[in-house]
Amino acid sequence: MKLFAFAATALLASPAAAQEPEILDLRQYDERLAVEPTQLLSLGTAHLSGWSEFVDRPQLDAALDPLLDRLEAWAPDTIMIENISGANCDHLERYGVFYAGAADTYCRDVGDAGEFTGLSRVEANIAMLETLMKGGPEDTPQARRALAATMLAAGEHYSALVQWLRLPEAERAAGEELSEAMVGRLDKLSTSLNESASIAVPLAVRLGHERVWPVDDHSADQLYLRNAEIFGKRMREIWSSGDTSAREKYMALTEKVKADRDIVSFLREMNSLEAQDMTINNDFAKGLADDQPEGVGQDYANWWQVRNMRMVANIVAAAAMNRSQRSLAIVGASHKAYYDNYLDTMHHIELVDTVDFLAP
Repeated sequence: MKLFAFAATALLASPAAAQEPEILDLRQYDERLAVEPTQLLSLGTAHLSGWSEFVDRPQLDAALDPLLDRLEAWAPDTIMIENISGANCDHLERYGVFYAGAADTYCRDVGDAGEFTGLSRVEANIAMLETLMKGGPEDTPQARRALAATMLAAGEHYSALVQWLRLPEAERAAGEELSEAMVGRLDKLSTSLNESASIAVPLAVRLGHERVWPVDDHSADQLYLRNAEIFGKRMREIWSSGDTSAREKYMALTEKVKADRDIVSFLREMNSLEAQDMTINNDFAKGLADDQPEGVGQDYANWWQVRNMRMVANIVAAAAMNRSQRSLAIVGASHKAYYDNYLDTMHHIELVDTVDFLAP
């Protein structure tokens, strides 16, 4: 009996026993799906707000027209953006320190809209969802202005901008439904270069949507807390080590699009497998390779995975809630590979090849 016990213990400790376990591939059950899956196009992009040194909004609009025409023809019924929902911002603010102050960076103030409408952010979110679940507001200027105000109070600024821009220009004015400050906020947001304002919102307006769907999530920012004092310095060291070709590649693409304004070609390159691989090797993989005892790089790599998983969960929830047939998820290009890998495991999602979609 002692010999048997010794042999069993040795077997368990042997390298053969350390082999990776087999896992069940959940994708095999996709064929059982009784409905058509959501066709999902994840569009990785540069953050266009960084282009202000060489393009203004009218110039950007002109350059984006071919992309918007292509997206309009594809006609997604759900448009998702890399912004945080008002409900999520409410949570981040309530637990501010616990989430490393993420709300201060990523959430917009709703105080003036709440005061004008008399709605707390929670009440405004409930009112907004009740209206949207009934099919949207009445198609009158008063109803659209009122919903825009409710959306501002809810912290859903880009959806408020959709309602605002669906109004005839003569009806975009302050009054009973919106204060001068709220109108000023919407007008300022409408001129922003960022991709939510310059791609998602104009596309939603073209397609007659009532809203856009924010899917970003910064609750994973709590992973910064352990190394908050040294995090930035250490990550700059990690990023500057070894291969830096991704930045050189991006700068070359940016110089090209500065000259030719061919944003479709620019985005096709940004979404290529080569660009995705280069981005990860120059960024998150460097975090994985960090062997310092503080574990800053490991915290960073874990943060990125958790954030993207939560964003993908928001995408799947939005597509399901909207009974989406075709969804467009617009996001910073560094998210692209993580989006696609996680989304590919979802039963109700079928990925659209972004490079093929953007082909000449």
